[in-house]
Amino acid sequence: MLGDVVCGGFAMPLRRGLADEVYVITSADYLALYAANNICKGISEFANKGGSPLGGIIYNVRGMLDEADVVYDFAGQIGSQVIGHIPNAHEIAEAEIDGNTVIEYDPTNGIADLFREFA
Repeated sequence: MLGDVVCGGFAMPLRRGLADEVYVITSADYLALYAANNICKGISEFANKGGSPLGGIIYNVRGMLDEADVVYDFAGQIGSQVIGHIPNAHEIAEAEIDGNTVIEYDPTNGIADLFREFA
């Protein structure tokens, strides 16, 4: 069900409860948190009507100056928790430049293992 949510057909699987849980990925950036908050409101609305509930927040570390506390505070304010984080790793950028996911680019890499754990 992850593909349904990530690829944009997000309302229907959530509304019908086709996923066990939904996870929102956000950085500590203000606009990312604003968007995450709106998405979480929608998830909550659908969950109250039999849809899929929010399973947690995944913190996407975007840079050296990111403030993890901001994301943890956000999760607490919406009644959720941070279930993990995606580090700011050069392997992710290399895979993007190559036009692949990290798992496609280097399936033996530790970052690839992290994404498999999230899935």
